[in-house]
Amino acid sequence: MYYTKILLLLADLMLISTYDNLSYNKLATQSQTYQLSSGASSAVDENTATCTKQMAIGLNSPDKTVLWKVDLGDVYPIYSISILFKTYDGHEDRQRGRFAGFSLYITSVWNELCEVVVLGCNKTGVYGMNCNKLCPINCESNLCNIENGSCYGCKPGWRDTLCDKECIEGRYGSKCLKQCLGHCRDSVTCNHVTGHCDGGCDTGWTGALCDKGCYNGTYGYDCLHNCSGHCLNNSPCNKQTGQCDRGCEPGYTNVFCSDKCFQSYGENCHNPCSQHCYTKNCDRYNGSCLTGCTGGFYGKRCELDIQMLIMDRSSSFGWIVGLSVSIAVNIILITSISVMCRGNSRKKGSIFGNLLSCWKISEFYQDTHASIDETSTYQELAVPVSKTELTYHNTILK
Repeated sequence: MYYTKILLLLADLMLISTYDNLSYNKLATQSQTYQLSSGASSAVDENTATCTKQMAIGLNSPDKTVLWKVDLGDVYPIYSISILFKTYDGHEDRQRGRFAGFSLYITSVWNELCEVVVLGCNKTGVYGMNCNKLCPINCESNLCNIENGSCYGCKPGWRDTLCDKECIEGRYGSKCLKQCLGHCRDSVTCNHVTGHCDGGCDTGWTGALCDKGCYNGTYGYDCLHNCSGHCLNNSPCNKQTGQCDRGCEPGYTNVFCSDKCFQSYGENCHNPCSQHCYTKNCDRYNGSCLTGCTGGFYGKRCELDIQMLIMDRSSSFGWIVGLSVSIAVNIILITSISVMCRGNSRKKGSIFGNLLSCWKISEFYQDTHASIDETSTYQELAVPVSKTELTYHNTILK
């Protein structure tokens, strides 16, 4: 028996090539073995004289397929796979049929596999005939073409054949498909690999990707600053500037509402303290004088003048005294008249009629009557009344 020139050529190629034989003495198995034949491992011993033989397959055979396989034990970059079959002189057509059996249906085939040679590099991350060149550093999984070193895929953030170019500006990630959000500090683009803002976030933003707005109560770059907490109606401050856009709560001032009122009070400290407050300082919320009033003033905000109070009270006191004297004189007068008339009037009638009769005979009445001249228009009008009651109405016409 002899081997064809093709087999010799393949054998010579094995000797000339400097790639590693990845299949040598690796675990080989097959579906079934012909009697007295070597096992599946004979095809990976680098000896073309030892072949493994399987039972016949074909239309009239019990087995329609056969299987032989070798486990390389790991993932390797592969340059070539060579399969060597046994041949017989004068039976070239039959041997061609055996090869054709891998792609064509034939009547009957004896599979005699002599050697399977898998050439490549026995470690990853290298390429070239001597397996001494490193794959480009940004190749995905550190794998590249075993001949020219081109990458099968790139690590996130890299592109092109050798993965030696960064993603275009504004893009990042695997195959450069993701887009930066645009919230990096000073408008710098994000990291082309991770998408992070390496220089920090712009004002009003936080998070590794600067994709989260500041929480209420914080502001500025990366939201590192706290608001004053004194914005009007407890509203949040501006997340970019920290300013209280709606104004300050009473007692505070400036754009951040961080300064307490000084010698002023109220919303945005618009109201000045009273000039009559001692030290001119007052409560920054309601304006009440904290240390009292200067001389001559009083009140919560020292807005009342003591002199005006005295004048008001003096005026009120005069009125009260005058009224009291008037009432007292009238009481004395009425009492005197009543005493004088008690013994002189015996006429039955109403109390008013008795008092009026007594008044007419009194010297008070006489003095009053005398003071009126002869042309007086004084008239006495009598109004009819019942027998038991008499009422007089005096009318003085001027």
